[in-house]
Amino acid sequence: MLETEDITVIDSKGASVGLGLIVREAALMVKQGKTLQEIVDRVIYMRDRMEHIFAVGNLDMLKEEEEFQQHRRQLELF
Repeated sequence: MLETEDITVIDSKGASVGLGLIVREAALMVKQGKTLQEIVDRVIYMRDRMEHIFAVGNLDMLKEEEEFQQHRRQLELF
């Protein structure tokens, strides 16, 4: 059980090692006695500057994703 029920949910917009760094920073700020708003502002600042880099084994999956997105856009026009 948490000592407080003050929980703020922030969409990280990704899952990676970077997310762990953001959580670590937030935990450090809690230990430093920062306010909830200061922590939220810092987390959002870090999240918005996070870059996601990925690699694929082959280009087949990317081609399938591109085709899927094209069909999705066509359906959205209706």
